Amino acid sequence: MQIQQFKQDFKHQILKHSPMAIAVLLYIGIFTTHISI
Repeated sequence: MQIQQFKQDFKHQILKHSPMAIAVLLYIGIFTTHISI
């Protein structure tokens, strides 16, 4: 029953502790959109 809550919590922990990961994801997103254009 608590799996959904756990997943949300886990996601928040990741977002809180790894701005680097967010930067990489944004960079990959931008990079791939530029390639597809």
